[in-house]
Amino acid sequence: MIIIILHYAIRLFGNGTVRALNKNGRGRSCLSRMIFVCFDGGAQLVRHIAPKREKIHAYTSPDESTVFKGLQTITAAPVIPGLQFVVADLFADASLL
Repeated sequence: MIIIILHYAIRLFGNGTVRALNKNGRGRSCLSRMIFVCFDGGAQLVRHIAPKREKIHAYTSPDESTVFKGLQTITAAPVIPGLQFVVADLFADASLL
């Protein structure tokens, strides 16, 4: 399972569940808890997309992440082999977000 977190919402692809994160100043702690819950629920990859900063935080566990930006290439391996793209390409068309 791959989980994508976009802005203040989380969508679990596969079962279509959508949950909103809290915006009342606890957003970061809520995000951390949600990432933990995702991995606890069987996720292999979690991607947090930050549109305003044009960055993608790639989590391989609740405690390990890498930040991708600009011309760096991000991949969904090993969950979806061959799926990769340049981060700047995602943010080039703001209507996608």
